[in-house]
Amino acid sequence: MKNNTPLLVIFLAMICSFASCKKSKGLNTAAIKIATIDYRHNNELEHYSITYDAYNNVDTMRITGGGSALGHNAFKAFAYIGSSYSITDETGYTFPVYANTAGMILSIVQSADSMSFVYNGTQLATLYDVSPILNPPYYVLSSTQYTWSGGDVASIYTNSINETYDYDKSKSGQAGDIIRINQFLGLGLSYTKTSHLPIDMYISGTWAEKYYYQFDSQGRISQMQKVTNIAPATDTAIYQYTYY
Repeated sequence: MKNNTPLLVIFLAMICSFASCKKSKGLNTAAIKIATIDYRHNNELEHYSITYDAYNNVDTMRITGGGSALGHNAFKAFAYIGSSYSITDETGYTFPVYANTAGMILSIVQSADSMSFVYNGTQLATLYDVSPILNPPYYVLSSTQYTWSGGDVASIYTNSINETYDYDKSKSGQAGDIIRINQFLGLGLSYTKTSHLPIDMYISGTWAEKYYYQFDSQGRISQMQKVTNIAPATDTAIYQYTYY
């Protein structure tokens, strides 16, 4: 009988090659939807519960308290008109957030101040902040400059303060990282999206913050610990996440 072993080896190799092509290419960070956040700091717990609309935009964000924040209840409701939206809090205060269809925030108008965003392509280049004062010209204009390197924020410069970041280049930036989460909690949308995971922040060359991450079985951040360098000791806050 004819020996078909070589043909069989080639056939199996082709199957394995095809199967490897069909494997997951990794975590789709754009599809991550945070369901809950538990923020713990100084015996205070803030529990965030987030819902989304049919277009995966944040619909509501409810905040309840525990520990020293027991009895704290707040919420944010989001209403969309095209790509822009408004945020209304538990007091009834509403302010608009203007964004484009790419999910880039263009401006925010609040009673206390307003912000406008200038981009270089998809990367934030300058953030302008206008705050009211009592004397002419009745406002103060400040600007924050962003520089980027390899898809990551290299530095953030405001007045004489310069923030720089280190990154874990083996991991992608995602919804629960320190840069995105602070913006998300305030606006329901992150306007600074780095390619990699931020792990350190320095202010004018001095270590200021360190970020430690834990991950779930899908590679999403399940916990982030932020350690802040406050002389003569350090301060710790913990963020815990669940997802849809």
